Amino acid sequence: MKKLIVAVLLTLTVFSLISCSISKKAFDTTKVKAGMSKKEVIEHLGKPYQTEFFTNNYNEVIERFQYIKFILGNPYEVHYLEFKDDKLISLTSPPPLPAQRDHANEPQP
Repeated sequence: MKKLIVAVLLTLTVFSLISCSISKKAFDTTKVKAGMSKKEVIEHLGKPYQTEFFTNNYNEVIERFQYIKFILGNPYEVHYLEFKDDKLISLTSPPPLPAQRDHANEPQP
């Protein structure tokens, strides 16, 4: 019985520590402002998950940083930051995706 209590307490402690560390990794985009350099943005948010380049309709080269916060291996929070001439021009955060429905238990027509 003592082993079971110790195992339960240890499990709860581990989950508490994991959940605290996950919440600390949230992106604080309130400190990111238009006109900041890429270096300044990286200082505030850390290294981006992915970067890409594209040319817009005005033939300007735009660099996009993608920041993703993962929880249990699934994307939870996504931010796209776009730069022109090394200056931040756009910050967008699409709404979260609706939970995927499990269609396996639904009756088939």
